[in-house]
Amino acid sequence: MRSKESSALVLERAGAWRWPVIVAIVLLPIAAALPLLKEAFATAGPALNAINGAFGTALENSLETALVAALVALVIGLPTGLMLTLYEFAGRRVVMVVVSLPLLLPPFLLALGWAMLGGARLAGQLAPAFVFALWSLPLVVFAAYAAGTGLSASVIEATRLAGGERRVIQLAARHVFIPALAAAGLGAALTLADPGPGQVFRMSTVASEILTSFAALNDFGLAARQSVKVAAVIMLVAAPFAWFVAPRMAQALMARQTRRVRRQRLQGTANIAVMTTALSLIAVVFVPIAGLALPLQTGGIAWFSRALSEAARTAGDTLIYAAGAGFIAVFLGTAVAVAVGRGEARSRFVIAACLSLLCLPPVLADLGVVRMAAVAPAWTDDILRSRFTLCLMLGLRLVPVATVFMLRSWASSAPSWTHAAAVHGVSLQRFLGRVMLPHLAAAASAAFLVCALLSIADTGTALLLYPPGAPSFPLAIFTVMANAPEAFVASLSLVYVGITAVLLFAAWGLVERRRT
Repeated sequence: MRSKESSALVLERAGAWRWPVIVAIVLLPIAAALPLLKEAFATAGPALNAINGAFGTALENSLETALVAALVALVIGLPTGLMLTLYEFAGRRVVMVVVSLPLLLPPFLLALGWAMLGGARLAGQLAPAFVFALWSLPLVVFAAYAAGTGLSASVIEATRLAGGERRVIQLAARHVFIPALAAAGLGAALTLADPGPGQVFRMSTVASEILTSFAALNDFGLAARQSVKVAAVIMLVAAPFAWFVAPRMAQALMARQTRRVRRQRLQGTANIAVMTTALSLIAVVFVPIAGLALPLQTGGIAWFSRALSEAARTAGDTLIYAAGAGFIAVFLGTAVAVAVGRGEARSRFVIAACLSLLCLPPVLADLGVVRMAAVAPAWTDDILRSRFTLCLMLGLRLVPVATVFMLRSWASSAPSWTHAAAVHGVSLQRFLGRVMLPHLAAAASAAFLVCALLSIADTGTALLLYPPGAPSFPLAIFTVMANAPEAFVASLSLVYVGITAVLLFAAWGLVERRRT
């Protein structure tokens, strides 16, 4: 008889190993920030308790921008997610791909396009908020869509028979509101960590102030104190909110419906209204991207040739960073999903921890690594001063994203699989290799692609940690956008947008082919 340790039933039992694995992986991103926290409190003094002066103004600007961006993304994204969940219409898949695109682009690219269209003159101080709202919109749309697909077909059909389409929309809106609100709040927190749009529109933000303190003033202690202040402000709001929405989101992740919602095909005026809404949404997404083409009215081919050369030069490093970050995020996310299993308490804790970790400014861990690298001996170069360092920090940053994918995939497996394997004497190793890995492959592939694209778009972490002479393609754009000719910057940006769009359409095509 096989031992309990080698039986597949270990995946269903409440073992003592589960919580240590979960806590250890959750604490990994925080551990990198410990040197920064030590520096901040060692040099604190009265300044740690005060938020005033230029930094106070920057924090006020950032919070106002984040709040406006979150509200706009929620107002537009929630009905869009409902539309994609409940209805079938021509071009629906195209809408889903186009809506996904802004999230996979660095926000400074969207800001550049909006600025070239004169967006700063049109929107004034709200221009960064518009850019961040467009960037956060996919988070809200797909959070609402994912929550909406958790509704059972029987509930939708009964509601439609009892109260008509209006009651269906009300029911679905109540069901998806909490996840959509959480996604909007997450988008607001992420805006505080990105310096790009603020620099493009010359608005003082906390992300720019921290970079200035570290890179320009060479005051590591000041940068540490500012980072801790921003993290404290964010977590003061984010932590209670994460624990509040975690049970609802965990329930949506762990739910398994035998029959999913069948989207209704619209006809007549309803179809025209939905199509008009979809086209308007596509236009809103493409407006900033179209602005990037304005400087290329003359000499566009020459600039594109230079841009393609720059893309080829940085392609190797960009792929290394993307693949390394994606692999690390998926590996750790899968480990968390296995450790969570089907425990509701563990699932709620992990969801709350994931939301909290995503809200933390990445500069905390990044500057912590910089501090460790400054005092570490030369033999640690491969760990603290190399491409692996950037891959590791980007991967740790995106572990919560991969964890959500893998939790949902693990929850869709049946407990009867492990019971059948135990009855027939199938070992744990064979069960994982023959049953669970193929089952998790689709979610792991999607998580890998999403994390890889998101890691490329994270210019803040790359700016602090990339090895000399090995920048990624978006980082190369970010570092030259202030001094290079406008046409060259525009051509670089369009090349990046084109590559991202091609990869995104290819990914959606593979997903649809696998589903078919």
